[in-house]
Amino acid sequence: METRVLVTSAGSGASGNLMRSLRAGAPSVAIVGCHDDQFILKSSAADRSYLVPASGQPGWARALRRIVDAERIDLVLPTTDGDVLALSRARARLGDRVFLSQPATIERCRDKYRLTEHLRAHGVGAPVTFPVTDLRRLERIFERLGRPARVGPLDAPRGREQVFDVSRGALYDSHQSPGGPPRYRELVAVEFSPSP
Repeated sequence: METRVLVTSAGSGASGNLMRSLRAGAPSVAIVGCHDDQFILKSSAADRSYLVPASGQPGWARALRRIVDAERIDLVLPTTDGDVLALSRARARLGDRVFLSQPATIERCRDKYRLTEHLRAHGVGAPVTFPVTDLRRLERIFERLGRPARVGPLDAPRGREQVFDVSRGALYDSHQSPGGPPRYRELVAVEFSPSP
């Protein structure tokens, strides 16, 4: 029997990579794609593609359910962080075609500070992490870390792709980037742990 999957954000680079990998590993898989942008959807490598509302918006889960039913989909595969959370929230409507953690778990994993605190509370090694609530307190945070540190977005999916490697003056220089500085309430300082 043919396996049928629905890939979200079809037409994006991530979805294209996923579709190529699926076809290389299981040539008989039928791939259906969906996206909320008709122009990006034109680049979809799926066998069939559907235009849907933006993930998390009213009507998105209902549109996915219609596709799942019409195409006899076995599994829905999200390809963006936003789709992961929206799909997890839509699990009641989509049933066993969603193989994701509960929304609360995904939200915890998106927040670097909450995740490291949770891991450390359960005996799992994780870097020492501080939320940056005020840029004027960074010097004190760096002193507490006692080693090189990194400062990056608190919420990885919404955050910028870049991570700020910090020596005492570099953070402020990084804030002058063309995209503008991240708001300090969205930053977290993490002890630098080089790979072995």
